[in-house]
Amino acid sequence: MLKFKDYNFNDSLLNLKRLNRVFPEFYNFDANTWDTTILENTEKLTAELLSRYSALTTLKTLEFIVVFLQVAEMPESVIEEYNETISDLIDMKNNPSGYLKIASFRPLHDIIDECYDDYLKANVSFTNFRNFMFLAFLVYEIPIKLHHLIFVQYVKNKSPADCLDKEIYLLHETNNKNTFTLILNKRHNKKLEKQILYKIRSSLVNKILLKYISHYKKTNLNTFFTSASGRVLKKSNISNGIMNFTKKIMDLPVTIHDLRKAYLSLPDYEHYQEIFTF
Repeated sequence: MLKFKDYNFNDSLLNLKRLNRVFPEFYNFDANTWDTTILENTEKLTAELLSRYSALTTLKTLEFIVVFLQVAEMPESVIEEYNETISDLIDMKNNPSGYLKIASFRPLHDIIDECYDDYLKANVSFTNFRNFMFLAFLVYEIPIKLHHLIFVQYVKNKSPADCLDKEIYLLHETNNKNTFTLILNKRHNKKLEKQILYKIRSSLVNKILLKYISHYKKTNLNTFFTSASGRVLKKSNISNGIMNFTKKIMDLPVTIHDLRKAYLSLPDYEHYQEIFTF
């Protein structure tokens, strides 16, 4: 029976038929076999889907492909390429008029600095504060990939050796003047290749994170960034949140794609390229 994780029979059938319209040899319904080589070229497959379907339909299809690849136990590197494409496509769908509306982070630094006191002192709503925190984190630290932000695990007073199971952690060391370190576990074929440590550099971001932990974070959850009710965020939640927030404070909707493109021109990129491309 066709069923892939959270996709029921009808949803699975719909997505497989959609793929077969573009790639007739992909799925053989009679034999229940498939040609995974068709899925290995992410760029070509995405281009073919976009030539026939809307950005939203393509996005939904790519999300199904990720689940399909996981069930088929395909290499993580291929799944990662699809996750990156999905992140970019979310920005394309939300902001189709064009990219790179910012040439540098300076205007965003100024906006964050202006808002900082109000957001740290006032009783700001959960969602509004979270969007402000996202923007500050991505601008003052590193604009890491959208699909990684969803699954950041919060741990307190642990050693990096204790943070191996998940892909990305935020280590909070309360015994060391409340410092924060991002821990990224780089894997290949499910085997740990390298653990990358990145210490939060900005004192401003440090204070924002402390405010979030003390006033907003759900104490019973390990996932750091969540919805107000504690649910796991979707990529579109973060993308829309940052875009709506920047539109409100500077009349210009900025996407994560914009931030990442601007970051490529900064000197920081050379020093933190491994984390940026993680």
